[in-house]
Amino acid sequence: HTVRTGANRGFKYIPRHIYVAGKTGTYDGPTINPETGEPTNADGSTYKVRVRHHLMVIHSKGQQYGLAILANTGSDESAALLAGGLFRQL
Repeated sequence: HTVRTGANRGFKYIPRHIYVAGKTGTYDGPTINPETGEPTNADGSTYKVRVRHHLMVIHSKGQQYGLAILANTGSDESAALLAGGLFRQL
């Protein structure tokens, strides 16, 4: 029901009366370029990412929904906006 970084991500734009459980994921560092499979960019620099994920289970209107936000923008706000917008589509 609580997660340290959740209030700034998926929970941020979901009404407080809605029961939500979740788990966030954060990674800032090197990985492989998904287009080339290489650990470096064309200029030889290390390919790096700033990942902000949030997996959530939402109980609303008598239904349970699973939501996976996989954001690589490095911003908690982008994950929050995605979760809030998708929730409003339910």
